[in-house]
Amino acid sequence: MFDTNSDSENEDEYYHMVENNEYNDSTDSDEEDYDLLEELDNLYDQDETHIEADKVPNKYYIGICKRSNHYKDQYLLLNSISPKLFYKTNYTTMISYLKEYSIIYIAEPTLEIMKFTPINKDVYSVVIKTHWIRLIQRHWKKILSMRNHIYKMRGTINSWRYFEIHGRYPNDLNAMPILYGMLHEYVK
Repeated sequence: MFDTNSDSENEDEYYHMVENNEYNDSTDSDEEDYDLLEELDNLYDQDETHIEADKVPNKYYIGICKRSNHYKDQYLLLNSISPKLFYKTNYTTMISYLKEYSIIYIAEPTLEIMKFTPINKDVYSVVIKTHWIRLIQRHWKKILSMRNHIYKMRGTINSWRYFEIHGRYPNDLNAMPILYGMLHEYVK
């Protein structure tokens, strides 16, 4: 009924694989995960004084945050990293570190520059500064493209001729957009 030869052959093959290191129970991803966790622990050891220190109001921090459920339009500081460690760590490792040692789990964290501000006596939140930096960069990019277009149009023969006759460029090419006032649409 049972073939005992096949069972003993399977056992022999298994022992042969184990002896020759052909059979490996652990996967490479387990080893990589262990190495990553060890690296994150080393980062924590290097940055322990920053993490454990009390955060100072009106000071800027680099880290991750999450929108608060209790306070409308407020963000809470989940974790931050010291500038020294920020400059010596690559981005993906830094995000993994901030996510792993965060006080609240966040699925897809993004690195932000934040200003730690008080809401009331015992409650603090952060204002995301990178949001405003992105807005300024976007608007300045539009202004630079408008300026390049104006320079290009001022270089045409018709614009030169108009400038020779009137001493100024045509109305749409006369004023050059500048940095001052570029965010006027955000004034409340």
